Amino acid sequence: HYGATGASEFNDVEGAGRYLRNRSDVDSHRIGVWGGSWGGYLTALALARASDIFAAGVDISGVHNWNFEIPDWVPPDNPQRQPAAEQLAFESSPLAYMKTWKSPVLLIQGDDDREVPFKEMVHLVEALREQGVPFQQIVFPDEIHVFLLHSNWLRAYHAASDFFDHYLGRAAADRQTRQSMTMAANAPEEFPMAVQIAGCAPQVMAEAARLNADRGAAIIDINFGCPVKKVVNGQAGSALMREEGLAARI
Repeated sequence: HYGATGASEFNDVEGAGRYLRNRSDVDSHRIGVWGGSWGGYLTALALARASDIFAAGVDISGVHNWNFEIPDWVPPDNPQRQPAAEQLAFESSPLAYMKTWKSPVLLIQGDDDREVPFKEMVHLVEALREQGVPFQQIVFPDEIHVFLLHSNWLRAYHAASDFFDHYLGRAAADRQTRQSMTMAANAPEEFPMAVQIAGCAPQVMAEAARLNADRGAAIIDINFGCPVKKVVNGQAGSALMREEGLAARI
């Protein structure tokens, strides 16, 4: 009962993660998962169902809802197109487990993919945004399922390497260690509190900035759509903003 009929192969991925987590030579907080096509599907499934094991993942052209895929290769009169089968197909998909998806993910796909519909990425991105899950995405224009251009393969792999370095590399381990030590000592958080305020009403945003500053915010990012001005500890930085005077007063 693999794939759309039960996703049993996820058990192998989860088992591998649990094995690594129990090894003394593996940092259990820095286990990643990645793959392309069916491997992308399993990556997304691993992050959705086992974010407590996998800290980050790279999903290249993966399936996220089997019901987007099945109509392309199963005729309408096939039993797989019946309601019960469609429900099982969804329950075998990453999109069915968004509430438990916590770990960051890098999504990569060509927008002319003929094997995995591009809407697989579109729908997953919407769900990740709703859940507040950190994600990055790379879309290759006019690329197919198995990328045609060598340059796109290089870009994808370099991006994956950089993504894992950020979330699982030594710097990430050091951040985790500092946070653990701070929590163990029952001390205040050592990193500055940062707040982003977005909107289009300057006076309302100024009031929100003052309120957050009073509550201990050290960094306030005031975002009028694309233009952004950083306000750090009461000092206005340089950037485009239509209310320069107001930013200075904040």
